[in-house]
Amino acid sequence: MPHRFYVFTNVPALVTLAHDSGWTGIAGPGTDPQGRPGWVFDIPDMVPDGNGAQLNIEAEGKVPLQLRGRLTYVDDAPRAFLECDDFTLVDLPEPPPPEPPPITGSTPLEVINAVYATGAYNLATKTGCGMFTEECCRQLGALWGSPPWGHVAKAAGQNQYNAHAVDAVHCLYGGDHGIWDIITSSVSTSARPAFNRAGDSNPEIWRPPTPLPCVPAGAATRDVDLTVTLTLEDLIRVLAVLRVI
Repeated sequence: MPHRFYVFTNVPALVTLAHDSGWTGIAGPGTDPQGRPGWVFDIPDMVPDGNGAQLNIEAEGKVPLQLRGRLTYVDDAPRAFLECDDFTLVDLPEPPPPEPPPITGSTPLEVINAVYATGAYNLATKTGCGMFTEECCRQLGALWGSPPWGHVAKAAGQNQYNAHAVDAVHCLYGGDHGIWDIITSSVSTSARPAFNRAGDSNPEIWRPPTPLPCVPAGAATRDVDLTVTLTLEDLIRVLAVLRVI
Protein backbone atom coordinates (compact mmCIF):
# COMPACT_ATOMS: atom_id res chain seq x y z
CA MET A 1 0.00 0.00 0.00
CA PRO A 2 1.52 3.40 -0.95
CA HIS A 3 2.51 5.71 1.85
CA ARG A 4 1.70 9.40 1.77
CA PHE A 5 4.32 12.00 2.70
CA TYR A 6 2.95 15.51 3.38
CA VAL A 7 4.89 18.77 3.13
CA PHE A 8 3.55 22.21 4.09
CA THR A 9 4.95 25.48 2.73
CA ASN A 10 4.00 29.10 3.32
CA VAL A 11 4.00 29.89 -0.43
CA PRO A 12 3.31 27.87 -3.59
CA ALA A 13 6.40 25.79 -4.30
CA LEU A 14 7.94 23.02 -6.36
CA VAL A 15 8.55 20.14 -3.93
CA THR A 16 10.59 17.11 -5.00
CA LEU A 17 11.91 14.06 -3.15
CA ALA A 18 14.94 11.99 -4.19
CA HIS A 19 15.22 8.60 -2.45
CA ASP A 20 18.56 6.78 -2.17
CA SER A 21 16.97 3.76 -3.87
CA GLY A 22 16.76 5.79 -7.08
CA TRP A 23 13.10 6.72 -6.87
CA THR A 24 12.22 10.41 -7.30
CA GLY A 25 8.87 12.11 -7.05
CA ILE A 26 7.17 15.49 -7.41
CA ALA A 27 4.57 16.45 -4.83
CA GLY A 28 1.11 17.53 -5.87
CA PRO A 29 -1.47 19.59 -4.00
CA GLY A 30 -3.09 17.67 -1.20
CA THR A 31 -4.72 17.84 2.21
CA ASP A 32 -3.61 15.80 5.21
CA PRO A 33 -6.08 13.80 7.35
CA GLN A 34 -6.50 16.75 9.72
CA GLY A 35 -7.54 19.00 6.81
CA ARG A 36 -4.36 21.02 6.44
CA PRO A 37 -3.62 21.89 2.80
CA GLY A 38 -0.13 21.31 1.50
CA TRP A 39 1.80 19.05 -0.84
CA VAL A 40 1.73 15.27 -0.91
CA PHE A 41 3.86 12.44 -2.29
CA ASP A 42 2.36 9.02 -2.99
CA ILE A 43 5.38 6.81 -2.32
CA PRO A 44 5.19 3.41 -4.04
CA ASP A 45 5.54 0.18 -2.07
CA MET A 46 8.80 -0.56 -3.87
CA VAL A 47 10.54 2.32 -2.05
CA PRO A 48 12.15 0.75 1.04
CA ASP A 49 11.57 2.01 4.56
CA GLY A 50 14.38 3.60 6.57
CA ASN A 51 16.61 4.71 3.71
CA GLY A 52 18.00 8.18 3.12
CA ALA A 53 16.18 10.75 1.02
CA GLN A 54 16.59 14.42 0.07
CA LEU A 55 13.73 16.88 0.03
CA ASN A 56 14.05 19.92 -2.26
CA ILE A 57 11.74 22.93 -2.06
CA GLU A 58 11.92 25.81 -4.55
CA ALA A 59 9.72 28.90 -4.82
CA GLU A 60 9.93 32.11 -6.78
CA GLY A 61 11.76 34.83 -4.87
CA LYS A 62 12.81 32.46 -2.07
CA VAL A 63 16.10 30.78 -1.16
CA PRO A 64 15.87 27.10 -2.19
CA LEU A 65 15.62 24.67 0.74
CA GLN A 66 17.29 21.24 0.85
CA LEU A 67 16.71 18.80 3.69
CA ARG A 68 18.20 15.32 3.96
CA GLY A 69 17.17 12.57 6.35
CA ARG A 70 15.70 9.09 6.69
CA LEU A 71 12.34 8.32 5.10
CA THR A 72 10.31 6.20 7.50
CA TYR A 73 6.83 4.70 7.39
CA VAL A 74 4.16 4.36 10.08
CA ASP A 75 3.19 0.70 10.23
CA ASP A 76 -0.44 1.16 11.23
CA ALA A 77 -1.18 4.10 8.87
CA PRO A 78 -0.42 4.95 5.24
CA ARG A 79 1.83 7.83 6.35
CA ALA A 80 5.51 8.58 5.77
CA PHE A 81 7.86 11.00 7.55
CA LEU A 82 11.32 12.39 6.86
CA GLU A 83 13.50 12.21 9.96
CA CYS A 84 15.96 14.97 9.18
CA ASP A 85 19.47 14.69 10.57
CA ASP A 86 21.57 16.16 7.74
CA PHE A 87 21.51 19.93 7.23
CA THR A 88 23.34 22.10 4.69
CA LEU A 89 23.65 25.78 5.59
CA VAL A 90 23.57 28.34 2.78
CA ASP A 91 25.98 31.27 2.75
CA LEU A 92 24.42 34.65 3.39
CA PRO A 93 24.50 37.04 0.43
CA GLU A 94 27.26 39.62 0.44
CA PRO A 95 26.12 42.74 2.29
CA PRO A 96 25.77 45.84 0.13
CA PRO A 97 28.70 48.25 0.29
CA PRO A 98 28.27 51.04 2.83
CA GLU A 99 26.84 54.28 1.58
CA PRO A 100 29.60 56.82 0.92
CA PRO A 101 29.61 59.78 3.29
CA PRO A 102 27.78 62.86 1.99
CA ILE A 103 29.92 65.43 0.25
CA THR A 104 30.05 68.53 2.40
CA GLY A 105 32.46 71.35 3.03
CA SER A 106 32.71 75.08 3.57
CA THR A 107 35.80 75.49 1.35
CA PRO A 108 36.76 74.00 -2.03
CA LEU A 109 39.56 71.96 -0.44
CA GLU A 110 37.16 70.43 2.08
CA VAL A 111 34.84 69.39 -0.77
CA ILE A 112 37.75 67.93 -2.74
CA ASN A 113 38.96 65.99 0.30
CA ALA A 114 35.43 64.70 0.91
CA VAL A 115 35.24 63.36 -2.65
CA TYR A 116 38.60 61.64 -2.18
CA ALA A 117 37.46 60.18 1.16
CA THR A 118 34.77 58.15 -0.62
CA GLY A 119 37.58 55.84 -1.80
CA ALA A 120 36.00 55.60 -5.25
CA TYR A 121 38.90 57.09 -7.22
CA ASN A 122 42.36 55.70 -7.95
CA LEU A 123 44.55 58.74 -8.46
CA ALA A 124 47.42 56.52 -9.63
CA THR A 125 45.66 56.16 -13.00
CA LYS A 126 44.70 58.75 -15.59
CA THR A 127 41.12 57.49 -15.70
CA GLY A 128 40.88 57.68 -11.92
CA CYS A 129 42.19 61.24 -11.90
CA GLY A 130 39.84 62.28 -14.69
CA MET A 131 36.81 60.79 -12.97
CA PHE A 132 37.87 62.35 -9.65
CA THR A 133 38.17 65.75 -11.32
CA GLU A 134 34.72 65.39 -12.85
CA GLU A 135 33.14 64.52 -9.51
CA CYS A 136 34.93 67.37 -7.72
CA CYS A 137 33.79 69.78 -10.42
CA ARG A 138 30.22 68.52 -10.15
CA GLN A 139 30.19 68.79 -6.36
CA LEU A 140 31.74 72.27 -6.37
CA GLY A 141 29.15 73.36 -8.89
CA ALA A 142 26.32 71.84 -6.84
CA LEU A 143 27.44 73.57 -3.63
CA TRP A 144 28.35 76.98 -5.03
CA GLY A 145 26.58 77.15 -8.35
CA SER A 146 27.71 76.51 -11.90
CA PRO A 147 28.87 78.88 -13.16
CA PRO A 148 31.29 79.75 -11.67
CA TRP A 149 32.78 76.22 -11.24
CA GLY A 150 33.67 74.23 -14.33
CA HIS A 151 36.38 72.39 -16.23
CA VAL A 152 39.57 73.49 -17.93
CA ALA A 153 38.98 72.66 -21.60
CA LYS A 154 41.79 70.84 -23.40
CA ALA A 155 42.43 70.47 -27.12
CA ALA A 156 43.13 67.24 -28.97
CA GLY A 157 46.72 66.16 -28.40
CA GLN A 158 46.91 67.73 -24.94
CA ASN A 159 46.89 65.69 -21.75
CA GLN A 160 43.14 65.45 -21.16
CA TYR A 161 40.21 63.30 -20.08
CA ASN A 162 36.86 63.87 -21.78
CA ALA A 163 38.39 67.03 -23.32
CA HIS A 164 39.13 68.62 -19.94
CA ALA A 165 42.14 68.81 -17.62
CA VAL A 166 42.90 65.57 -15.82
CA ASP A 167 43.72 67.23 -12.51
CA ALA A 168 42.38 70.81 -12.46
CA VAL A 169 39.13 72.74 -12.10
CA HIS A 170 38.22 76.22 -13.22
CA CYS A 171 36.38 78.92 -11.26
CA LEU A 172 35.19 81.63 -13.64
CA TYR A 173 34.63 84.40 -11.10
CA GLY A 174 34.20 85.11 -7.38
CA GLY A 175 36.59 84.79 -4.49
CA ASP A 176 38.11 81.57 -5.87
CA HIS A 177 38.32 82.71 -9.49
CA GLY A 178 41.13 81.04 -11.39
CA ILE A 179 42.41 77.63 -12.44
CA TRP A 180 43.20 75.25 -9.58
CA ASP A 181 45.21 72.06 -9.49
CA ILE A 182 43.30 69.59 -7.34
CA ILE A 183 45.75 66.65 -7.44
CA THR A 184 49.42 66.71 -6.56
CA SER A 185 51.64 64.14 -8.34
CA SER A 186 48.67 63.02 -10.42
CA VAL A 187 48.72 59.59 -12.07
CA SER A 188 51.19 58.21 -9.52
CA THR A 189 51.13 56.31 -6.25
CA SER A 190 52.02 59.60 -4.52
CA ALA A 191 48.94 61.40 -5.84
CA ARG A 192 46.90 63.28 -3.26
CA PRO A 193 44.04 65.81 -3.35
CA ALA A 194 45.04 69.47 -3.28
CA PHE A 195 43.81 72.97 -4.06
CA ASN A 196 46.70 74.94 -5.55
CA ARG A 197 46.30 77.96 -7.80
CA ALA A 198 47.60 77.28 -11.30
CA GLY A 199 46.50 80.32 -13.28
CA ASP A 200 43.93 83.01 -13.94
CA SER A 201 40.38 82.28 -15.05
CA ASN A 202 39.87 82.31 -18.81
CA PRO A 203 36.34 82.20 -20.28
CA GLU A 204 37.74 80.80 -23.54
CA ILE A 205 38.72 77.52 -21.88
CA TRP A 206 36.06 77.37 -19.16
CA ARG A 207 33.50 74.58 -19.58
CA PRO A 208 30.53 73.69 -17.32
CA PRO A 209 30.61 70.46 -15.29
CA THR A 210 28.10 68.89 -17.71
CA PRO A 211 27.51 67.79 -20.39
CA LEU A 212 30.49 65.48 -20.78
CA PRO A 213 32.73 65.12 -22.68
CA CYS A 214 33.57 68.80 -22.73
CA VAL A 215 33.77 70.88 -25.87
CA PRO A 216 37.51 70.81 -26.70
CA ALA A 217 39.55 73.96 -26.27
CA GLY A 218 39.67 75.98 -29.47
CA ALA A 219 36.19 74.89 -30.54
CA ALA A 220 33.52 77.53 -31.02
CA THR A 221 31.69 78.05 -27.74
CA ARG A 222 30.42 81.62 -27.99
CA ASP A 223 26.87 80.46 -28.83
CA VAL A 224 26.46 78.68 -25.48
CA ASP A 225 23.81 80.41 -23.39
CA LEU A 226 24.64 80.95 -19.72
CA THR A 227 22.55 82.65 -17.07
CA VAL A 228 24.85 84.08 -14.41
CA THR A 229 24.57 86.38 -11.44
CA LEU A 230 27.62 88.61 -11.04
CA THR A 231 28.66 91.13 -8.47
CA LEU A 232 29.99 94.40 -9.86
CA GLU A 233 33.52 93.32 -8.88
CA ASP A 234 33.11 90.01 -10.73
CA LEU A 235 31.67 91.76 -13.78
CA ILE A 236 34.64 94.15 -13.95
CA ARG A 237 37.06 91.21 -13.65
CA VAL A 238 35.33 89.21 -16.42
CA LEU A 239 35.19 92.23 -18.73
CA ALA A 240 38.88 92.84 -18.14
CA VAL A 241 39.67 89.25 -19.07
CA LEU A 242 37.53 89.46 -22.21
CA ARG A 243 39.21 92.73 -23.25
CA VAL A 244 42.61 91.07 -23.03
CA ILE A 245 41.34 88.19 -25.20
